Amino acid sequence: MNSLDKHIMNKEVTNKVRKIVESYLGPTDNPTEDFSDMGLDSLDKTDLIMSIEKEFNIDIPDEKIDKLNSLNKLQSYVLSRVK
Repeated sequence: MNSLDKHIMNKEVTNKVRKIVESYLGPTDNPTEDFSDMGLDSLDKTDLIMSIEKEFNIDIPDEKIDKLNSLNKLQSYVLSRVK
């Protein structure tokens, strides 16, 4: 994959992650804000993570979930797992 293709794929992945997150939280202006500070409770976060796993066909280990507490962190993690 050349660098342009990789850039396009990364942009598509980050946009999909944002869209899923915003379906739970509404539009977000601060990608570093903690999900819990934005009103996401633990049940909604579980649903959000399950949606991400399904969309990208990845498994997110339970021990990682608490650390994926912002849009930026979630996008970075998904990018690291998507080939």
